[in-house]
Amino acid sequence: MSHPYTGDPNAAWSSATTLPDDGPDERDAASVNVPFEDILNKTEYLKALRHDATSVERWLRDADYVRGTTLGTWTPQRTAGSRGGWVHHHTADDPTAATIEFALIVPHGATLKRIDCAIDPAAHTAKPATMPRVILKRWEPANIAGGAISDVATIIDTALTASDYEQPHVFGGDVNVVIDHETYEYRVVFQSELGTDSEDALTLAGIRVRFDMTNLDEGAS
Repeated sequence: MSHPYTGDPNAAWSSATTLPDDGPDERDAASVNVPFEDILNKTEYLKALRHDATSVERWLRDADYVRGTTLGTWTPQRTAGSRGGWVHHHTADDPTAATIEFALIVPHGATLKRIDCAIDPAAHTAKPATMPRVILKRWEPANIAGGAISDVATIIDTALTASDYEQPHVFGGDVNVVIDHETYEYRVVFQSELGTDSEDALTLAGIRVRFDMTNLDEGAS
């Protein structure tokens, strides 16, 4: 007789019991099915902790904020009705880059699939000479105080016209980087627009990272 069973991820966790050791007469169907069911329950429970590739998304938040540059200021928006995020205040046509940095909090071993930035620029008559961008940086912890830092990925806003650019929009791209926290520290660095036709008051509403997490890890929460 068949005994179909697919496993229950919510079943109580218990120790699987193998066949009785007191003789062949005790080896009935239940003695086989019960331990199999328990093993299948555990399998389904562990499977439920997995996530399909690219399904895990996380918005970098205040707790991940590291710093902004001293050039210009980054003002957090936390008033009722605001878009949230940070506003960059600077002099129009400023030729020097201004950045804001966030720690990358994703699990060790995860593949960082994509980074997206939600921004709301001010009105523009022309596109800035240098468009906003987001840069994934890494370095060995021993070099935090001044060692070499590598740019792992750079994603530039590709809005086609000033009219496209000045509207609230999201820009981003795929990166496909395996995160190695045992070796490196990581930061996601947003660089504001700069140069000719750059304007004051660009808002960085948020940065979203998407990654492939194949096991439970509190670092993703």
